[in-house]
Amino acid sequence: MRFAVRFLRYRGRVLPWRDVMDQGLRTGDLRVEECLDDELRRYVRTARLVDVDRVVNVARPPELLDARLVAMSPQAFTLTGFERDAGAEYAQSWLVTEPPGTAAANRAAGVSVLPPPSPGRRLLQENAGADRSVRGAPSLRPSDDG
Repeated sequence: MRFAVRFLRYRGRVLPWRDVMDQGLRTGDLRVEECLDDELRRYVRTARLVDVDRVVNVARPPELLDARLVAMSPQAFTLTGFERDAGAEYAQSWLVTEPPGTAAANRAAGVSVLPPPSPGRRLLQENAGADRSVRGAPSLRPSDDG
């Protein structure tokens, strides 16, 4: 699935938010899979951003090793793990969002990502103010009898 990624760290150090937002978006197909890592000699969950528009990737695609999902919202999610650069490993986090224009195009076309609320949920919302007393249970409301 196509996503846009911003790196939240550089060589393990947290970037200021301004620098995160100023860096160019890396867009592509986000692939997460378990792969055998030769250096660690174990299986590692790897997140990779692949450019599907090119047959041959000129540059090695960014890779996040031991990838874990740490936060998710309707607007974005964050993957964290580590990256390998010139034999050294550094902490890294990715802020993953929709590619630019995707959300606006979906709204303009009337496409909804989420299904409409179920009838049961609608009934619960409508009856939210209704009396919720249980048959046979004493009422907690003050009586008018005196």
